[in-house]
Amino acid sequence: TSWLTLRERHPNIDDYLIGPTLEQSALARLRAHDEEGLQLLLVDFHAWVTARTVPCPGDAEPHPFLPLGTDEVLPGECIDAGFDNLVPDGTGLCLIDDEWWAEGGVDPEMAIVRALWKLAWVTVASGTRHPWPPTTSISQLTLILCGLYPRPLGPNPLERLYAAEAELVAVTCGGDPDDHRASLRE
Repeated sequence: TSWLTLRERHPNIDDYLIGPTLEQSALARLRAHDEEGLQLLLVDFHAWVTARTVPCPGDAEPHPFLPLGTDEVLPGECIDAGFDNLVPDGTGLCLIDDEWWAEGGVDPEMAIVRALWKLAWVTVASGTRHPWPPTTSISQLTLILCGLYPRPLGPNPLERLYAAEAELVAVTCGGDPDDHRASLRE
């Protein structure tokens, strides 16, 4: 069986939140060259991650987003907890897209790096202005965002992400992880 599952969801109209996603707010801060405001959003995201982090279950099987030796995890629905899937709800952030499930949970740092990479990708791909040179690549912007994150992140975050993301794409779309890894690099 796969470590990643797509769960069927039938949201109720009352489940919808009004307001911008964290991604929309971050892109607005980037366009305004508001690094301080961006850092506050990163603090909000970090608080959301921290509040959901629990000890790793003893029977959790390792997978690309749950490396062997991981001590703490986020719940499995946090595999896709990017800024595009988080909306402020008045008391914090709410995950609005939890259809994907990673068995055993997700390493919090892998989830953080994936969320920052997805934000960097949409920033560069959409041509959103930001405080750094216009030639800044997705990889470079991801590393900048990692540097702005409220706590230090481990070494080689992009190498770890690309390896895990390539496996995720192979599960969701088919194909060879090595081919996907090559396509993730710029």
